[in-house]
Amino acid sequence: MSRRATARRASAKKRYTVDAFEGIEELQDAVSDHSPVRHSRDSDSADDFDIGAEPADAAEDEEEDDDGDDVEAEVYSNAASDAGDKELDDAMSIAGDDDDDLDVDDEDDDAPVAGSGRANPKKPKVVLTGPDGAVYNRGLPDTITRKSGKADKRLFLFGSSIKEFGAVEKAFLKWNGQDTLPAHRKPQDIAANFFDYSYWQGSTARKHEEETSWKWYFELGGKEAFTKRQTTAKLSNEEGRARVASGEVPERTFLMGPLGDPKLFRLQVGQYLSLKDAWQQPQAGGFKAVPKSATRSGFILNLGGKVKCTEWAPDHPGASQYLAISTVQAKELPPNIAPAYTPQPPYPAEIQIWKFAATTKGGLDSDIAPVLKHVVCTQWGDIKLLRWCPAPYKQSSALATRSIGLLAGIWGDGGLRIIDLMDRPEPLTTDYTHMEKAAFESHPPDTLFTSVTWISASRIAAGCANGCVAIFDLSKHSTSGPPRPVTYTSIASSYVLSIASCYPSQPNLLITTSADGYPRLTDLNQPNPSSATGTVLAPRTRATQNFAVWNDFCQNALVMDDNFALKGIPLRRFFTTISLGRARSVGTALSTSPCHPFVLMGTAHGEVTGSNPTRRIIQPKAIPLLQTWFGHEWRRPTQAEASGAESTHPTEDESIGPHGLTRFLEGYKIEQGQRAYREGSMQNSADKEHGLHFHTVHEELTAVTALAWNPNRECGAWAVAGMADGLVRVEDLAAA
Repeated sequence: MSRRATARRASAKKRYTVDAFEGIEELQDAVSDHSPVRHSRDSDSADDFDIGAEPADAAEDEEEDDDGDDVEAEVYSNAASDAGDKELDDAMSIAGDDDDDLDVDDEDDDAPVAGSGRANPKKPKVVLTGPDGAVYNRGLPDTITRKSGKADKRLFLFGSSIKEFGAVEKAFLKWNGQDTLPAHRKPQDIAANFFDYSYWQGSTARKHEEETSWKWYFELGGKEAFTKRQTTAKLSNEEGRARVASGEVPERTFLMGPLGDPKLFRLQVGQYLSLKDAWQQPQAGGFKAVPKSATRSGFILNLGGKVKCTEWAPDHPGASQYLAISTVQAKELPPNIAPAYTPQPPYPAEIQIWKFAATTKGGLDSDIAPVLKHVVCTQWGDIKLLRWCPAPYKQSSALATRSIGLLAGIWGDGGLRIIDLMDRPEPLTTDYTHMEKAAFESHPPDTLFTSVTWISASRIAAGCANGCVAIFDLSKHSTSGPPRPVTYTSIASSYVLSIASCYPSQPNLLITTSADGYPRLTDLNQPNPSSATGTVLAPRTRATQNFAVWNDFCQNALVMDDNFALKGIPLRRFFTTISLGRARSVGTALSTSPCHPFVLMGTAHGEVTGSNPTRRIIQPKAIPLLQTWFGHEWRRPTQAEASGAESTHPTEDESIGPHGLTRFLEGYKIEQGQRAYREGSMQNSADKEHGLHFHTVHEELTAVTALAWNPNRECGAWAVAGMADGLVRVEDLAAA
């Protein structure tokens, strides 16, 4: 492959900068082979440039490029940095070039260039070859172009095996009729048939994992070691309630209900409200009855502080579902410190475990009140992240106490801890405990842990503030001394913001996002995961991507960029992205499920939007569809509300209270997700000016800060959303 011939310059190139240190070798910047930023020579035109082509001015630069090293470095670095500039759409380019731009006629390479007066000497081409000797470009053959058929696109997205593509197609066919959120189930359907676990893993592999992955815990002494190391102290009910009710805002006032007839509700900290109360049938007297389809099945909780984490416990197929929630309170930080890099003082924090009841068909039973089963109090700073171990296992019903699961978390002091939580079937009262020492605890040297993900039942990965990733094997530390990672390597060049494992189908792969703007895919099977062969980069964004999640059904990593767009990054084409829709404001939360492909994204505007990405990934011409689950808005108190002045004739504003007013908006219809910002692309002309769209600053307490799907197949349609004002909404989105 060669570039098109262009006319030679009649004069020397202009230089607009002068390097004062040119010629001093000690002061020259060294270009690293692993640098994610391209360091290439200036080019006359980007249209003329092509990967694998010979230099533009071979004769002029002959003295610089005699050995060809600079050309090879340019080819390599450009493949890592420029490959993702074009989105994967119906006119996608596998090789990254148009057919019209390709010049494969090598007979004219030695022909004189018009107007040059001299011959164009042919130089050897620098190409990258695979182990079999075949020529590859970015891991894909150069012969694939934009006009490739569906078979070629499927080949390079999902693989050559029928089994591999069949897993994605099976998910597409099962949920193709559900565009955005799980549909309402028919009365005869049950949740076990409505949802499925990953087709890529398969039922046989999942059953094998269930039987073998927990041997280190149940048979090789892991459970006994965790029980011995974990130290707790029981708190009285008075002490526990005081810890839970220590929020800054003791009461929340909010509006909720059908359009045109919302009702005003008040919730104290720790109280709950059934959604049925907001959609109850109006009293007889001329009002039209609310149809059954307008009812909701779920609850609203008030936790009194900004909700930081919401996580459903897996491996609970029965009638009891457990939800772990943590909140954070506003604090005054010491001056002149960097909070993200500085361990917090021993601030108090709590993990609340709520228990919800399920019906025989897997629905959320709104007639049975949720119970606050456990409150785990800690003294290690704010709880920044919680993750349950997702590996399946069977519990013995003969035990007096059942394990809720292994819960990993990141605390404000920078430590990674794992807690083994047990549940007593009776009585239905709250258990208050103070966690003095966790079953597993680790602190990285001279830095902090920032994120965590489970790789398997015995392996866990954690990202650090210095760009490193640590891999721990719990089976090797169940009976030995202080935990040490089996792998501790520098993956990113700066702060690791999020980390996600490609479990269950690809547990050896890790997805990370960092403050440098690059999503990364790392293969832990490589001897050196941080090398160029062990870690690949996705397209860089201008702003940081604070979260990345894995969708096993689609084999895509999902991120939200700085233009509010939901992007899919295919596992086999990690250098490019697939546009899956666009939100109305900055993304603040993102969640996927292990038992269906639907994704939820929360925004700073308070909206929670759902989408089914399988159609867009399988059919590039399909337009992404989005639907808002609900909208959440908070406003500041008025002057009369804030003053709290008593009045003989109180107004409606004065009755709301001094902590502002929240409202929930319902009944959003399905809409098309815009794929790009273009003039006239948005229907509302007020949202654009001169073809540009602007980020809006919203009230801090309006944002949706945490999202989670229920990972149990029987209750896969249950979703939870936590807000910055302390309210938590739990709802069965597929309720009949």
